[in-house]
Amino acid sequence: MLDAAQQLLRMKKQGEKFEPMRIIQALQDFIKTNAKDTQKTEKAYGEGVVAKYNGNYVTLKFDNRKIPSSLMKKIEALLESELEKK
Repeated sequence: MLDAAQQLLRMKKQGEKFEPMRIIQALQDFIKTNAKDTQKTEKAYGEGVVAKYNGNYVTLKFDNRKIPSSLMKKIEALLESELEKK
């Protein structure tokens, strides 16, 4: 949003005159463009393990048929030890 405001300021300094609707439209366009930049991304960590990133959220998917049970136990132990309620 700051980038959009700075762009509008540069345009104003160059002499462009803005109607309120023009400013609103420019900011809305920036929001739409910025939303497209934060689309879902996906990363595979080997067969059976995939992380999906969407904004502030990460979804981890584990296929128990394709990963060793020892790995799943390690992941569960890590989560329990790091996120244990105190």
